[in-house]
Amino acid sequence: YTPLKANIRPRIRTKEEQLPQDPERKRMLNMIINYFKDDPTQFEYLAVSIVTLADNNILEDPIRTRSVKDGGRDGIGKYKLMNNLQIPLDVTFAVEAKCYNPNSNSVGVKELSRLLSRIRYRQFGVMVTTSYIGPDAYKELVEDEQPVAIIAGVDLLDLLHKYEQINNCESLENYLKTQFEKDNDILKNSKPSTRTNLRRLIRIYDYLKGESKKASD
Repeated sequence: YTPLKANIRPRIRTKEEQLPQDPERKRMLNMIINYFKDDPTQFEYLAVSIVTLADNNILEDPIRTRSVKDGGRDGIGKYKLMNNLQIPLDVTFAVEAKCYNPNSNSVGVKELSRLLSRIRYRQFGVMVTTSYIGPDAYKELVEDEQPVAIIAGVDLLDLLHKYEQINNCESLENYLKTQFEKDNDILKNSKPSTRTNLRRLIRIYDYLKGESKKASD
């Protein structure tokens, strides 16, 4: 006989399930929001770092695209499939970051539609937010089986705790200051290996930008 197979669909999480509930973790989330509130585009740096913690099949840090004329994507990365083959497959994915205060704003249909409209065939997207996905947007995402992974406020903190050992406000403050303080001359002040990686990422970004322009033409 042929056994019946049930399709396993992702569950629609409530607002409470997407946000921290204990006081310390609430303060940590507020610390992140306040840290980037004067320049939310800088949150994109944290977002692409968080995405690399979510899966070790990501080939390298997603490239943070420029804030202007970036096609709506805050980062572009490569995900590796079929790891046991001599030549694995890589799939491009887009990252979008929203540094929202959950007390006043959530990621809705508009934001998800913007990300989805920029995902090409056989690509997927990752939405990273300090807030949560609104119920209508989450329902539409699940029911339409859209290729978008969600990293909401509680997921962000969980990843930082598990992989960066950040479990309180003090360790979070140290992490933010160490990782995301602006360096206006980073190529000059960094060690040689870092300068090499930065130049390589810039070249990759310029290449991807050129390929994107060719496709749009």
